[in-house]
Amino acid sequence: DVDDKHRCEYGRLCYLLGINFYDTDEPSFADRRLISAINIIADKNSSDKNLDTPKEDNEDDYEADGINNNSTTPIDIQYIHILADSYNYLGMLWTSRNEPKRSERYLRKAEEIYSYYKKCQDSEQGPKVTSERTIKRMEELHTLTTFYLAQVYGFLKLPVNAAQYCYLTLVRQLESKLDLNKFDWTSNCLQLAGFLLNEKHFATCEHFIAAAEYMLSGVEQEDQSSETYQSIVANLEMAKSRLYQEHLTSSKEYVMTEQSKTNEDFETILSTLSLTELPKTTIEPRSQLPSFVFPTDLLPVAAPKPFYYLRTFEEALSVFKKGKKAAENSLKYYVLDGFVTEHIANLENLSHMYKLIAFFEPDIDRKCAMQKRRADLLSSILNQLNVEIYSSTLKQISFELGEMYSDVWDLLYKRAKADIKNGKKSTPVNRINETALHSVKYLSRFVSLFEDSKTKQLKVEEENIPAYIRGRLMIARLYYHMTHNDTELLVRYLTASLKEYETIVEFAKKQNPEHLVGVQQEVDMAKQMIRLLPTKIKEERGLK
Repeated sequence: DVDDKHRCEYGRLCYLLGINFYDTDEPSFADRRLISAINIIADKNSSDKNLDTPKEDNEDDYEADGINNNSTTPIDIQYIHILADSYNYLGMLWTSRNEPKRSERYLRKAEEIYSYYKKCQDSEQGPKVTSERTIKRMEELHTLTTFYLAQVYGFLKLPVNAAQYCYLTLVRQLESKLDLNKFDWTSNCLQLAGFLLNEKHFATCEHFIAAAEYMLSGVEQEDQSSETYQSIVANLEMAKSRLYQEHLTSSKEYVMTEQSKTNEDFETILSTLSLTELPKTTIEPRSQLPSFVFPTDLLPVAAPKPFYYLRTFEEALSVFKKGKKAAENSLKYYVLDGFVTEHIANLENLSHMYKLIAFFEPDIDRKCAMQKRRADLLSSILNQLNVEIYSSTLKQISFELGEMYSDVWDLLYKRAKADIKNGKKSTPVNRINETALHSVKYLSRFVSLFEDSKTKQLKVEEENIPAYIRGRLMIARLYYHMTHNDTELLVRYLTASLKEYETIVEFAKKQNPEHLVGVQQEVDMAKQMIRLLPTKIKEERGLK
């Protein structure tokens, strides 16, 4: 029909004007022209009954937007790509206006148009797109639709939907092989792997990391020296280390749960643990998700294999070694000078893995050696960061170091008490005291970071109140348990302990009771110690 042809050409002109306005940052004009293109090209006489997709849109929404013809059927199917792309552009336009819900509506309409197009192409009867260029364009446009929907669902805080459309985009890019940017594809693949990891879909996460690694292996030699390539490789290694760390974390929680079912001492359980005592158990994901697996004809990557809880030190050590290697590989690129955030993230990940493998290690001396490695990693950067800029990071690292030395002290102190009780040679007192003072040093630095450097006024953010109280409580406890033959020095330690407990109670009095939820028990303990410590100090002085 000549009239339909002329009408569609006029619609195409409106569409091109809309794109021009969009590209030149004239969103209002772009909006109007794109809507005009839709109203002109869409077939108002079509009922869309031939479409299987459910209708979720409200007709009134489209009328309010100025779209008086929201059919998915064009009056001439050879122009269907213009109809689909007009909705794509409207989706992008309203995303930029920070209205993701409205954007979703337009993009879902573009999705419906593609479904109608595919049904027409697969049907033996009815209209079909004949132009190879338009056929290719429709596939490109639908890939863009899935990509935009992934972003929109991210803005709408619907992570499962976002992940599903991100996966569809990755698969479509592999299928089309049209202008596939290996760097972008790999980055998006790793981003989706991160989501899967957070949902404890470890097997699928590993599958996606392997897919990203395979894609990078196809990068041309001359591109491998580029900054982009090296940063993506570093991110890939970081993703690996995070996966192995989470595997260790979940396994620790599993072993602790099993240990809580018995009355045996935990170190005894770990040292006698065997494969027959703990069943081989698959790690269950946190949520149910659609199947995210790349077809082997598109990517020769192995299908996801189940992840099992680690039950012994040997099993944990194997995973730890892989995680350690990955973190160290990432650190080769993410050096402190230039990549502070990424460098620290890698160090903290590596530190946490040392903490986890130490949990599985039954020998106390080896546990302490592993914790010492953690300390060496983190303490090396404390004096290299600007306090004004990285105050939050310094607080976190200082607290972690203090807590780590406190844990080591706890191991040594308990073993010494048990050895003395059993008449064995115990850990030297000096070593135990030095460990305690190391913890005090870092915890003291932690609490001092809440003071203004100029006014010395204390300012503890609401979310940091529990950590602040626990930090001071650890200091007080360590001072209290110091052992020394010099009575005067011992009294000084006890007095320092009393002062910390008093500081905790005074601080707690000034806080909103709601902010003390979770640490009220610690505050009550401090009050009790304030009553008991003066008597103990007097007793120690009386021995002089």
